[in-house]
Amino acid sequence: MVKDTWRIRPDVWAVCDIRGGRMRQGYSAFLNTEAILKFTLMNDSLLLRIVLTDPPAGVDFGLQSGSGNNYETVQKQVSGGGNLLFDFPVMIRKDKNGITDFAGPFVQGNKGDRFIYLDIGTYAGNPESEWGRRLKIPLREISESVIENVRFDDKLILEAKVPGKGKDGGPNCATVKPFAGWHPMPV
Repeated sequence: MVKDTWRIRPDVWAVCDIRGGRMRQGYSAFLNTEAILKFTLMNDSLLLRIVLTDPPAGVDFGLQSGSGNNYETVQKQVSGGGNLLFDFPVMIRKDKNGITDFAGPFVQGNKGDRFIYLDIGTYAGNPESEWGRRLKIPLREISESVIENVRFDDKLILEAKVPGKGKDGGPNCATVKPFAGWHPMPV
């Protein structure tokens, strides 16, 4: 296993374990966009950003790595009135028919219906939270042309803005609606 480390600030480091040019579950999660960009440019990967807009204050949110009962929540954040950002890579694979599929520790679901989970409250590791929810952000809306435009441009990231509040005033959950899709944005 190869361990690569990048300095984010004088007091913070990002660590990623890579084997054979591929990410493996169980690695220390990426902590910044620069580290993720370095990984995506070296591999068949795509950098994604979820912007959780206006989530209710005081709620824990995080990006789910792994699936089923074998998962961990990474990039944990407590909402404080502003938007929350989650940056992460997904691997790109093509099947024998040339159809794009996504893989990696953050990718959930079956081929043709992949998605990303944001964990909320107790799912994000806060046993004291009154909330226990997940927010499902679909990947199926990402077109081949958008993937190719963003994939090799280190100045672009693929971003999805999703509402952080549900109709009940609590954290948004289930499959995100309305969903405006994924769009190329400057890093």
